[in-house]
Amino acid sequence: MHPFAATLLALTIVAGAGLLWFGNRLERATMLAIGVYLVVTPFAAIIQFDTWRIGVFALEAVLFLIFWAAAEAANRWWLTAAAGFQLISVISFAMPLLLSDMLVLTGILMRLGAWGLVIAAMGFGVFETRLHRQARLA
Repeated sequence: MHPFAATLLALTIVAGAGLLWFGNRLERATMLAIGVYLVVTPFAAIIQFDTWRIGVFALEAVLFLIFWAAAEAANRWWLTAAAGFQLISVISFAMPLLLSDMLVLTGILMRLGAWGLVIAAMGFGVFETRLHRQARLA
């Protein structure tokens, strides 16, 4: 595993643990969906057509829909931001269909950047859920 990918995975685990600890049930369910996404992605990568990874695209789209539904139900801004960043990742899967094979790396880098932004939203989500919990207990 590339060190950058290992760093993103470690940050995802740290932010996810914070949301599991401080978050409500819906946020914990969202973290469960992210965990399933991380485990299933290598198996879904097998399903591809030429350079278009259909399996990973489907997982990314489902994760976007989960973020969106959770944002609608929980009324938390970090979920809204995560859904928007995830949408960038979903849209980037159209690049191999529209551009030459030489620019496939650009789509991959866009997805890594979007995932970094999702992790940042998760980190701010930990802060938001802690403040929400403190305000509720006060």
